[in-house]
Amino acid sequence: ETLFDRKDAWDRLEEQGHVTFISTSFIRGTTLNNCVIILDEMQNCIFRELDTVITRVGQRARFIMCGDYYQSDFDKKSDKEGVLNFLKIVNSMNSFTSIEFAWADIVRSDFVRDYIVTKESLKIS
Repeated sequence: ETLFDRKDAWDRLEEQGHVTFISTSFIRGTTLNNCVIILDEMQNCIFRELDTVITRVGQRARFIMCGDYYQSDFDKKSDKEGVLNFLKIVNSMNSFTSIEFAWADIVRSDFVRDYIVTKESLKIS
């Protein structure tokens, strides 16, 4: 809506086949060519899911991940560490660029920024 300045922008993109959602559960056997792959909320994917998605990237495709490790819904340490292990791999690759935001980049509200910074400084998860 904001990008195209029209209320029906999302519906139009879907109708024209420019946007497709694929669950990580059903992506096996797929090669994603000529597209942009966006994996949002990646902090809630286990390592196996992240591994599955990135190994679907085909020719002339771009892979974009968005997420915040500190907002993971996982309770098990091994599940949370999967994201960190995945990031360790992709950050060691020549063909991958990582952009990491800092506390100052939290724009939802000053209140949320204060809460997250305080929670992390007290080491409460």
